[in-house]
Amino acid sequence: MSASIRAKFFILDEQVREEGEWVLKGIGFPVIDKEGKHGLMKFIHEDTNKEVILHEITDKILYERDKGTTISWQHKDTEEYMALSFQNQEGADQIWRSIQELQNRGKMEEEHQLEKESPNLKFIRSDIDDEDGLSSDSLDSENLLPLPSVSNLSKIEQELIVAGLYQAKRVKIAQMIANRPNFLAKLQEVFIKAEEEKAEEALHLLYLVVRAMVNLAEFELLDVLMDDKNFLFIFGVLEYDPEIREKTKIPHRTFFKEHAHYLDVVEIKEAFVLREIHMNFRLLYLRDCALGHYLDERSLIMVTSIVQENYMEIVKYIQGNKDVMRRLFDQLRQYKMNALRFIHEVCSVIKPLMEIDKSSLLETFDQYNLFELLDGILKELSGATNTQTKPQKGQKKTKENLDHETNTKTSIRLSLEILSITLAYAPHLLRTYSTSQQEKVLKFPFLTFVTDNALSNPDFNEQISYWEILKGLLETGESEKSQQYMELFCNTFLGKLLSVFDEKQSQSTEVVSNSRYAMLEMLLLCVKNYKNYREAFNNLRVIERISTVFDTKEKHLIVHGLQLFMAMLQNKDEANLEQLKQPLKKILDFWLASQAQKRQGAFNLISSQIFYILMTTYNEEVTTLTQYLNETYGDMNSNPIFESIMIPINRRLAYEKERKLVKPSPINDKEVETKTLFTVAPDQYELNIENVIAQNIAAHQQLKKHSTTRAREDELEEHGPKDYKLRKLDEEGTSVKIPQKK
Repeated sequence: MSASIRAKFFILDEQVREEGEWVLKGIGFPVIDKEGKHGLMKFIHEDTNKEVILHEITDKILYERDKGTTISWQHKDTEEYMALSFQNQEGADQIWRSIQELQNRGKMEEEHQLEKESPNLKFIRSDIDDEDGLSSDSLDSENLLPLPSVSNLSKIEQELIVAGLYQAKRVKIAQMIANRPNFLAKLQEVFIKAEEEKAEEALHLLYLVVRAMVNLAEFELLDVLMDDKNFLFIFGVLEYDPEIREKTKIPHRTFFKEHAHYLDVVEIKEAFVLREIHMNFRLLYLRDCALGHYLDERSLIMVTSIVQENYMEIVKYIQGNKDVMRRLFDQLRQYKMNALRFIHEVCSVIKPLMEIDKSSLLETFDQYNLFELLDGILKELSGATNTQTKPQKGQKKTKENLDHETNTKTSIRLSLEILSITLAYAPHLLRTYSTSQQEKVLKFPFLTFVTDNALSNPDFNEQISYWEILKGLLETGESEKSQQYMELFCNTFLGKLLSVFDEKQSQSTEVVSNSRYAMLEMLLLCVKNYKNYREAFNNLRVIERISTVFDTKEKHLIVHGLQLFMAMLQNKDEANLEQLKQPLKKILDFWLASQAQKRQGAFNLISSQIFYILMTTYNEEVTTLTQYLNETYGDMNSNPIFESIMIPINRRLAYEKERKLVKPSPINDKEVETKTLFTVAPDQYELNIENVIAQNIAAHQQLKKHSTTRAREDELEEHGPKDYKLRKLDEEGTSVKIPQKK
């Protein structure tokens, strides 16, 4: 078997996650069997030599070629998405040509059979060609489109739009444009002449032609349009959008020539990597700016997939090249902004990678002491911003000061975002660094620095980022290392962070509110994940200190505080529940005040949390809170103030009690009695159908009578006896209307 057609076979598993994931089904050799009417695609596994028939190749199946070495399609019977990823370009070309040949052959055979069966209907052949967008002659011709001129631009645009509707013609025309350099060269000549003569109509037609070419969504054509030779000409044409006025025209070429500069952070010698970097920048600009509102769904998917695959190859190259990594981190040690930008961009584009690849890349960065370098950058730049002297009144900042301040802020933002990305994909790396032996000896300077900035950083956005880092470090499981980290956090840093609940705060209301919100989320994580949180909460008087949020009118803080209490109730934390009495009374008084003002709808979230807290209190028989509530408010069941909330609670409790009382009867192996709708004795094999029908009719009539009576009661309760129209059932089941009393 030729190694040139070696490939991996994938099937899209949409149940793995919402976006779906390609699952590898085997490595082997695709084979196209051209015998028969349509031909078969087979796959021979490399290890077992087992031959599997994938599907029958017909012209009804839509095949897509992505990035040159991947062919994908949807199975017509199972509707599963499948793909072949070839080892090299040669194998992909060979299989792709065979698929196109079989699809065209099948179409021609259908047309020939139609002519043979109906000789008088031979004229239908032209109509069929028009509907499918191609004919056998046009497929074999290399001149699917005429060479561009001012007179035929409209015709070329229409041909491209029609070709976009049919796969075979779309592929053929895209290949023709990509492989005929004189077509694009002639189009460029027409554009230069039209721009010199300021022929507005011709320029608008050129724009429509280029847009239609892009919307063909073929990799080979996009690759040619965005290469070094053609991309400026293509973006020049896209400046003449007929829907945009001349004054608001976007100068794409000016942007590329004067503003878009490639930052050569480290020397990359491989030409294919440089080409993919430039290609990605141009494709993203095309997608987001030049044709942001005009790309169809297929084109968006194609451009995005090309960009993502290019990023994957670039990331793998950087990760595997030790010389590039060494020079990159040498520049980062010198606090070079471009090196930090480069690492940030690499971390930002790894989302499409598999989880193991993301973790592997970040582990490689960790080997070059990424977190230690970011720690140093943050500490030095944060100290510089804090000690920076403010200009005196009337004194303006110089341009140098402004540039320095901007670069400092940008470096801090990029560093914090890299840490956040690490926490999203490989949190164990940052957690290991922050609790390493060196950090332990120095009394955890990194965690101390993050904690201090979460409490007092003057920049609002930076402060939120530090809170997110602390919260991300806490989102752990129940492993031994996780419990050790939670213990360290509760014993060392929790007491300092609880100061956000102190009444005297020098910061703005928005900053305090966000800090308290983040702190409540972290306390909730402690209750859910840390087994020994009770002792730390008692020592630090957590309940007492956070009760200040119930004195505010910020509903989101009150709801989070109630969620924290609910989690402690579910854990039956009697020790901390003693401290819960006064906060719970504040909440109930606050809720009663809202009831008195008839503003129940404004406090739905709070009401629902109170409902669950009271239900858990009575259901779990938490005597500490039950006795306190009865002493404070009396019997809440008989108190009309709490009627709206206690009635549903009692119903729910009664339902839960019923469920507990109903226990499944033990099964006796010797005598197993099966109770079904049709009870049959062991020696009886005939059903008494008449009895069964009679029982069902009686049950139905009883149910109908009950429903009618209940409906009458509801109507009487709603409308009263004066305008109540009574209906009753006679013995035969007919409805008799009793006239209304006047």
